[in-house]
Amino acid sequence: SSDVCSSDLRIELSAASAWNYAVKAANLFTEDLDLPVGGGIRLALPPHWQTVCLVFGVWLAGGRVTDDAENCDIVIGVAGEPAHAVTSLDPWGGPCTRGVPSGTLDLGRELRGQPDALMQPRPFEGDIAATIGGEELRWEQLHAGLDALITGRIALAAHPSSRSISTTFIRAAAAAACGSTLVICALGERDVAGEQERIDLWV
Repeated sequence: SSDVCSSDLRIELSAASAWNYAVKAANLFTEDLDLPVGGGIRLALPPHWQTVCLVFGVWLAGGRVTDDAENCDIVIGVAGEPAHAVTSLDPWGGPCTRGVPSGTLDLGRELRGQPDALMQPRPFEGDIAATIGGEELRWEQLHAGLDALITGRIALAAHPSSRSISTTFIRAAAAAACGSTLVICALGERDVAGEQERIDLWV
């Protein structure tokens, strides 16, 4: 499951809700955006519950997450920025109200119509989970470091205006995909989150 919390907002997703969003995203990537197996998707997004679920969706579609703008097949961004598809980052996953040029998909609208089952089942078929800062993160590397993470609640503090994904974020997402609860908070809210949440490990 995944939590996003701050002093005035908390969004909590069950594992079932996160899985449903990820499946719909995977279908959009493969059916509408023609992602090839092993293809790269750049998520030019801040730390957010949608970003975590989209990482899951990339993996279910057999793709890899990348921060390389020059060598990717698909770019997902925020409304108003050039991308193949954009999100409003609405707390409830709503559609964009502006900033969606012609030919760009609005995830808030498009995902609602996607099937709830994988149309092209190929989860984790790519050898590489992510390419971040030129470093390739292979599945065996991620799995080797997950034993200490997949039980209990892990937390990640990140800058809310960031538009890049770190290796730490990928590892935290992988732990969440394997059964841990992931809590994401802004850097300035770490103390608040620490007081309100039962955190087993900060990453």
